[in-house]
Amino acid sequence: MLIAAGLLSACGSENKEVESGNTIHLRGKIEAENPKGSVVLLQIQPEGNLRDTLKIAADGSFDYSLKDFDPGFFRLMVYDQLPVVLAINQNDLEINVNAEGSTVTGSPEVELQQKINELMSGVSDSVARLQMDYAEAANSGDEERMKKVDAEYTAMQTSLNDSLKQIIIASPANLTTLQILRDVITYEQDPQFVEGQLARLQKEMPGLKILDLFEQKLEDIKKLAMGAVAPDISLQDTEGQTVKLSDLRGKVVLLDFWASWCGPCRKESPHLVQTYKDFESKGFELYGVSLDRNAEAWKKALEEDQLPGKQVIGVVNNEAEVAKTYSITAIPTSFLLDKEGKIIAKNLRGDELAEKLAEVLN
Repeated sequence: MLIAAGLLSACGSENKEVESGNTIHLRGKIEAENPKGSVVLLQIQPEGNLRDTLKIAADGSFDYSLKDFDPGFFRLMVYDQLPVVLAINQNDLEINVNAEGSTVTGSPEVELQQKINELMSGVSDSVARLQMDYAEAANSGDEERMKKVDAEYTAMQTSLNDSLKQIIIASPANLTTLQILRDVITYEQDPQFVEGQLARLQKEMPGLKILDLFEQKLEDIKKLAMGAVAPDISLQDTEGQTVKLSDLRGKVVLLDFWASWCGPCRKESPHLVQTYKDFESKGFELYGVSLDRNAEAWKKALEEDQLPGKQVIGVVNNEAEVAKTYSITAIPTSFLLDKEGKIIAKNLRGDELAEKLAEVLN
């Protein structure tokens, strides 16, 4: 949460619809010794073709007009320094960059950002302490201490999120709120809050493409939310036989996305083998989906790791449609499904998976 929140930048917004032809100004000054390269403005979301180089005066000042744009998130690439992330809607912004960092002013949202930063900085020392405590407990193999630290961190995060929600509710609708809903307080954490705030943003900032895109993404997220029935999969095993995920209804299934070239996936293989031995007779099944493009490499890894259960390959005609269906951006990724095919857990590994299976199957 702290990492995501740290990426937020000052935003410019007023609660009115943006019409084509609107123009805002980005003004400011860049202090840099022996600057190399250019200062470039890129649009991040919604995706577009906007990429423009700012003209910087000899004294480092600039005055850039941004015209006919879709309000959203932008990145200002400043020479070889860290980029400045901007949320741009309706306000002119003043941006000043020097060796110490960057400051952005010009809109009421700057005040909101300051409140968020103050909230985060107030717990940074506590987070650092918990991270150190957890690392020490992990190195010494003290599982009880690890669980205690994890519980303390979870409680602190819950309190932090509650405070963040209050700040958002008390603030005017703006693009910073959208970023919080996307990166910090997610739909899976609090679906009612996310849907409520999205409806508020759409009402108070109508006509924004980025809100429509987020709503579409939310629909995709709902399909993979806890309690949702996992989308069906129909892929071929090593013998070329089609195996459907839905055919495994009546069993508790681990849907596991992996690949032969994925080190962390292969490291997890012994745990999966042991878990399968321990729980197969109690109604557990493994449905492994390889994202290998090389079928021979997949088959070789299956043989080397002696992976049990139903094993299929997810790349068909050089396309991994199943990865798109399940929004796979990294592997290993797994979903634990109950006997009705509903998602009851995600990304459980090792002892966590065994503990959950013992709870569900016993």
